[in-house]
Amino acid sequence: MTTRLQADRDVAVLPDRLGFPLDPTQSPAYSPTVTADGRTAKAHFDHTVPHALRDRFHRPRFTEP
Repeated sequence: MTTRLQADRDVAVLPDRLGFPLDPTQSPAYSPTVTADGRTAKAHFDHTVPHALRDRFHRPRFTEP
């Protein structure tokens, strides 16, 4: 996440989503922002290259070991 990401523009927090059942932090007792058991916030990271800038980004070539 160190390239192709500007945190102020490319990160979205999605509140009050269904979470993973084994996550112990999904409880209102853990955080006042948790609305009910099994709910959590999730994050979306947009690492896509803007279409207008696609020619400035090149995929790395990997060599065989």
